[in-house]
Amino acid sequence: MTTIETNREKTFTKKALEFLLGGSITIGFALMLLFTMINFLLGCESWDQSYWTEYNSCIYPSEFLGMFLPPYGG
Repeated sequence: MTTIETNREKTFTKKALEFLLGGSITIGFALMLLFTMINFLLGCESWDQSYWTEYNSCIYPSEFLGMFLPPYGG
């Protein structure tokens, strides 16, 4: 294997890793922003359910992720 082929493989691997990492960070940021916006629209002022009213409530992170991930367990 020549040096040029080795450099191409490293370059491809590096670019693929950067692409996956960048995509993951972007998706994570978008999900955090969406989570915040949904709670803002729900009027979330406290995580304590005793303070929730007909007009103010919150969605928990596990409930939010449950909208995107399939159910698990049996």
